[in-house]
Amino acid sequence: MQSSNLPFMQHFESLRINPKYGLKLILVIILAMLTTTLYNLIIDPLVIYKDLGLSSKEIMDLHETSKKYSLIAVPFITLFMIAFSFLIVLIVSKIMKSDATQKMIFSATLSHMLITSILTFVIYFIQYVAGIALTDYDISSLNIFDKGNKVLAAFNLQTIFSAYVFGVLLYATCKLTKKASIIWAVVFFVLFTSFDLISSMF
Repeated sequence: MQSSNLPFMQHFESLRINPKYGLKLILVIILAMLTTTLYNLIIDPLVIYKDLGLSSKEIMDLHETSKKYSLIAVPFITLFMIAFSFLIVLIVSKIMKSDATQKMIFSATLSHMLITSILTFVIYFIQYVAGIALTDYDISSLNIFDKGNKVLAAFNLQTIFSAYVFGVLLYATCKLTKKASIIWAVVFFVLFTSFDLISSMF
């Protein structure tokens, strides 16, 4: 199969010619708010806050409060994540001596976040419709085989997909070699999976 036929390859190649970002920035923030709303609907607060030593009523009150504040915080957190992701891609492109401009990289970063966020939203929506609590099962991860297993939840389709799109970004927009793009995609996957594994221990 030719590289140009891979999913999203042509889109990221087009960003070298037409690196738009205004609408994508708005969509990323809106999607983040919708995904957060879904997340709050598919978690079991009694599981999330069980170690706080609160009564069921106190936990539910805390959950309602956290839902309100999380929606307020989401736009700011999303902007921070965009800036952080842009910086990472920019550093990688400079290390690899890419000719991609900052505008191209910023547009590609937003595309990466938008594409991966859509997958997350779809997964959460399926779990919401099916009535599957995220604190019990993540249908995109290996913890579908063991209810509530956070370690298995660290190995998920979302990270694999995100690493793939990251590799496509580097290859198509930053014009890294195929080998370099694959290596950086693997590094991306290992780092984020390791972070999820560490988080699962707390």
